[in-house]
Amino acid sequence: MTAGAPAEALALYGAALERAPALAEAWFGLGGALVQLGRAREAEEACHRGLRHAPAHRVGLANLGVALSSQGRYGEAQGCFEAALGRDPGFVQAHTGLAHALLQQNQVAAAQARYEHALSLDPDMPDARTGLADLLNRTGRPTQACAVAAETLRRNPDHAPSRAALFDLLVRSTRFAEAEALFETWEGAPVSDPDAASQVLMGLNLLPGLAPERIAAAHRAWGAAQEAAAKAAPVRVAHGDRDPERRLRIGYVSADLHFHPVGRFLLPLLAAHDKRAVHVTCYSQSPGRDAVTGQIAACADLWRACQGMGTDELASLIASDGIDILVDLSGHTFRNRLDVLARRPAPVQVSWLGYLNTTGLAAIDYRITDPIADPPGAADALSAEALIRLPRFVCFAPPAEPPPVAEPPARAGRGAVLGVCNRAEKINPAIAGLWARVLAASPGSRLLVRTGNFADAELRRRVGRLLTEAGIPAERLDLAEDPPDYTAYLAAFAEIDILLDPTPYGGLTTTCEALWQGVPAVTLSGDRQAGRVVASALTAAGLPDLVATRPDEYVRIAAGLAGDVERLAALRRGMRERLRGSALCDARGFGAAVEAAYRTAWRRFCAGEGATALTVA
Repeated sequence: MTAGAPAEALALYGAALERAPALAEAWFGLGGALVQLGRAREAEEACHRGLRHAPAHRVGLANLGVALSSQGRYGEAQGCFEAALGRDPGFVQAHTGLAHALLQQNQVAAAQARYEHALSLDPDMPDARTGLADLLNRTGRPTQACAVAAETLRRNPDHAPSRAALFDLLVRSTRFAEAEALFETWEGAPVSDPDAASQVLMGLNLLPGLAPERIAAAHRAWGAAQEAAAKAAPVRVAHGDRDPERRLRIGYVSADLHFHPVGRFLLPLLAAHDKRAVHVTCYSQSPGRDAVTGQIAACADLWRACQGMGTDELASLIASDGIDILVDLSGHTFRNRLDVLARRPAPVQVSWLGYLNTTGLAAIDYRITDPIADPPGAADALSAEALIRLPRFVCFAPPAEPPPVAEPPARAGRGAVLGVCNRAEKINPAIAGLWARVLAASPGSRLLVRTGNFADAELRRRVGRLLTEAGIPAERLDLAEDPPDYTAYLAAFAEIDILLDPTPYGGLTTTCEALWQGVPAVTLSGDRQAGRVVASALTAAGLPDLVATRPDEYVRIAAGLAGDVERLAALRRGMRERLRGSALCDARGFGAAVEAAYRTAWRRFCAGEGATALTVA
């Protein structure tokens, strides 16, 4: 909670404390600056030192609350904010901080009331408005969230987090043209706020009309800004033993080491790792733990809980752990630690899995992909990292206790049910037009669109309007919300004959889950990695005939399946056996390929060679 550039503030407060070590306000200011720099643990200590001299100081209590929130300690943070408000009931920043802590503890109504009260005290407070927008979006109200974010930006036109929040919400609300127009207002400008810009980069991948070259350029601009900042604080890395054949120390960094697609796709690799060849350390940014977290931790040789660690602190920890190859699993997704990889705490750095594009960071040497997800040639030119092409991009571990595979609905004689089970932001006019053509070519068929964000009635109406305007008859369209739990979600695939994958951003996890429930998927290989990973998965599953390379082919494949009930039934009956014997579920083979890639990258480093594209057979 300090104004101005935090690095400059840090120096000023440090100088003040050299002259007056008991100056409580300087300790609190130092804590605020440290929080802004991502050094939450140091900020906590600074605030505690100030509170020794001024135990009831409202700013000290509030800054301590922010430091604790940054470490996921929301209950303790709540107490600090409440204590600050006890000293000053009109302290807007404390109301905002308390609202955030309450939201993280799922006290939604109380959090919303606090945000609204903060805005009644200061209508121009950007943090309160962006926090309220986040709350509304998380609780299934993206349309309302969008309106709040737009008002935030109107009041604070130069506030980068507000701009990023509005862009993100426009994309989530399927308002793609408005999102692209907003992006164009700052495209090519210097990156002033890397965290806000990172949020925008994720959304760019979903814009159907944006050329991959423009998306890549935005990523590289972000990477250049991040690396320029990293040069001011280099991490000393002892490269140690450069024996090219010794056991390698591999580090995985992620905020998604729980029941999340990243955690679930990572688990079979960790379980397949040859512990004679690699030592595994997991650096978890996840605020909590679940059963998947426990499984991942059991596969690791060392587990590091690092939420709240500052950039320098985490980079130094990774360096001191002697990590040879550091693997980022987040890219530009929430709670990523690309700030740490920009410091280059490991001699070899890799990106994989959690983000389906380049990170833009030249400090990351390699990105793991495959020849279908990133075909040789153009894909290399768009990547800041050298591409490692494995035989396949991921390994799928089937659910432990899935519901049984059901008979195809088309067997009832009422026509095929075509399903779309992706989030609303993956539905756009171009793909809706293709779905309309599939329906037109499939007499008696229906389209079922099921997603997790249809609780927002306005978004549901908007998506329904988008689909009907694309030519899908309203009487052949059903819109539904996802079931409330995972088992019911899997069981609901029994209602679908064919899964229609969207473009330009496909549904990799959704496709794998649908296949396991016996539902074949049809995909159109697109112009970016996010639009080609499903083609990779279907090929690995032994179903390359369900991959289209042209829109007409997509329509032909989907309509052909819809009209062949016996083939649908045969696919359904044999799908699990097919997957069990396929490359998609071959964890041992996938682990061997990944380790071969790691070994080659390490040998190159030991030989003093730079990173170049690599293919593992």
